[in-house]
This record gives sequence, C-alpha cells and structure tokens, in this order.
Amino acid sequence: MRRIYFQDPQTDGVVPFAIQDVATAARLAEKMTQFDLLSTPGIAQDISQQNADLHTTLQMVANTIKPLVVLVSEHKHFGPGGNFLMSGSTCRLFRQMPYESRIWPSMTLNQWQTKGSVAAEATLRRHVTQVRDGLEPPADHDELMDRGRRFIDTLGQ
Repeated sequence: MRRIYFQDPQTDGVVPFAIQDVATAARLAEKMTQFDLLSTPGIAQDISQQNADLHTTLQMVANTIKPLVVLVSEHKHFGPGGNFLMSGSTCRLFRQMPYESRIWPSMTLNQWQTKGSVAAEATLRRHVTQVRDGLEPPADHDELMDRGRRFIDTLGQ
C-alpha cells in the first residue's frame, strides 16, 4: 500500500508525503543491503496528481540503481501494451519534469565543453566510487570470500 502521509521521525508529526520523500526513500533503499529492490514508496501530495506517477518514477530512477516496482495509480496510464513508461501520456509529458540526475547532468554542448568535456565514464566512475566508499562489508564478508576462493579453486582442478 502506498501512503499519502507519513510520520516525521524528528517531530513525530504526521505530514503529507512529498516528491522529495520519494527521492529520500530511494536513496535510503540504495544504501540498505537488505533491500533487493524498491517499490513506489508513496503518493506525493505536493505535485499535480495527473503527473504524480511520472514524477515518482523519475525520482526513483534518479536515486537508485536497484530494480524498481512501479505502482501506477490508474490503469489507464498503462498504454496499449500495458507499459506505463511507454504510454502516450508519459512520452508526451516526461520532458516537463524538472529532473536533475546526479550522474548525468543535463547541459548544453557549450556548458559541457566549458566544464572540461568530462567523459561520461569518468562521471559514472566517480559516482560509483562515492557509493562504494559509503558501503560497509556484510557481516559474513570473510565467509563469503572464503567460499568464493574455494569455488574458484575447484574450477582450476
């Protein structure tokens, strides 16, 4: 079930779920090794409900690389093949979303050249390194490494 309100952990107050909360939930899920995927966390109340599914999906895509389960509010948005992302309204409206990727910034050719023509691979490498550096090894790290080494040893026999 998706929520339209949530309890603010700092104030204990019940507040409307906002589009920024989607981004926060996606970043949190990205850091939590216990989660293999992210499902739509809530229905943002601070944006047009007509475009809420689109905005929510874009926020999830921008803030995690984990697989997504996109819960769509109305089946009419699915399009003829049952695909929300390729429906007419998504394709028509997606450019209206004020979207800023942390990995692939949107800029003109002149802006890119002014910033030194940084290769996409360098930007992605920097982002992956930052995410990786913030991770802690799992509690069973040594056991997993030993199992991996034993498996690799069996391949050489």
